[in-house]
Amino acid sequence: FWTAEYLLHSATIMCERCEEVCGVKPESLEELQAECARDMGNYYSTRLKFLRTCAQHPGFGETVWRGERKPPASGKDKSEGSRLKFVCSADAAKGEQAPKAGESSEAIVWDAIFPEVVHLEDEEAEDNRLAEETGDKAEVKEEDGGDDGGKKRAVGWLEYAPGEKVRLPVYFRRLHEMVERRICRANAGFVAARANPLPKALSLVEAEGEEANEGEPKVVRKPTPSCAGLSFEAGREMFKLANHYQLKALQYYVIDGYVTDHVRILQELSQMYRTLLWWELDHKRAAAMMKRRTRMLSPLLDILNPKVYIAFWRQLSFEVAEVTQQLYELRKDGKLPEAHTALGIDDDEEDHHSVKVAARLNELARSSLKYFTTFLESYHERGVVPDKVDDDNTRVYLTARLNRARLRTKMRGLAREESIEAHKLALREYEWIMDYGKRHPEIATKTEINFATELSLCQEMAGMLPAKLSRIAAGRM
Repeated sequence: FWTAEYLLHSATIMCERCEEVCGVKPESLEELQAECARDMGNYYSTRLKFLRTCAQHPGFGETVWRGERKPPASGKDKSEGSRLKFVCSADAAKGEQAPKAGESSEAIVWDAIFPEVVHLEDEEAEDNRLAEETGDKAEVKEEDGGDDGGKKRAVGWLEYAPGEKVRLPVYFRRLHEMVERRICRANAGFVAARANPLPKALSLVEAEGEEANEGEPKVVRKPTPSCAGLSFEAGREMFKLANHYQLKALQYYVIDGYVTDHVRILQELSQMYRTLLWWELDHKRAAAMMKRRTRMLSPLLDILNPKVYIAFWRQLSFEVAEVTQQLYELRKDGKLPEAHTALGIDDDEEDHHSVKVAARLNELARSSLKYFTTFLESYHERGVVPDKVDDDNTRVYLTARLNRARLRTKMRGLAREESIEAHKLALREYEWIMDYGKRHPEIATKTEINFATELSLCQEMAGMLPAKLSRIAAGRM
């Protein structure tokens, strides 16, 4: 992560000083600066997701950060290496053969720089060393501060915070000091908040060891990467950085002329709010963030042409529907989005006593229904429901139908006829999903679809709804 940030800040500085160095301003400089801002926003957004991974799955973040590393080979398993040969197919056709082991060609002089036997493991180890950020200070080289008599700097070392350094695989001598200052300034708030502990409501056991006291498991804490933090404050600082650069990029990538880039930036901003929600424990702030997501994305559905941007149309309509449904659950049950599964079917909650609250909830349910319907209709060519949806989209298509049926039975305070009609539509939806499962039984077994649990829930609800319809018709509900 530090290497990526170093490179992106270097690119930004080069864009800013391009006119000063070259003496002329290139025509594409403004676009290049916008690209740097967008990539910087994506970098900080990715880092925000990594912070959540470290907090949600302790220990796993370290593995992701370091990457896959093979264990060192023992003496027994050490490879004998590969002997280089320089015999092509034409030479083999003439009857010439490659030198055998122990023999060498007189035309080739082997030495330490160009050895006859090479070991690929050595090259892999060197690549890993160059690709890996490390805190090992065994090989610290220094360079002069320049003609101005400045202090010496460690070559290849980045001081991202006072007293904290990391060795990078890249180093730009002329830019290093400026890049280092920018990184320190950008990460100052994050480094200050990084030490804050994870809230108790979100804390997880990282690893279990031997019991320290009777009945108490011993917790073995793995080190958190220097670029990550566990607290909400650390995540918020990273969110601020990502948000700053994404909004800066949006000033250039407007919808009129840069549709693809504009939509992708807004989608990334929405995912940033979703990531930050994992730490959020205040319902009002959580609701505000979800509303912000719908306000960002829903207007795009009125602008984009569904025939031209069908992929964006589906992504946006499903996400807006899903967020609105989560907001409904938050208002109704006080559950945060990541605290429950969207497929839990439970229609026996107590009625809401407040008419105002019930009306607001019904409005959210109708809004979610509208966007789920918009999503589903994008698969209905000329209004005809397809007999089969491709495997890549089957799960999300059936999930949208399932959520639509569920929402129809959640509305409260409706007139009897309206409530009966909503429950009938829900029953037809459940029956359609079950019929689809009978026609295409592979949806329960294919790994990429894995809809077996949902089919059993549909069967259960289809069996319960007729009795509920009778009670509503009789006025007992």
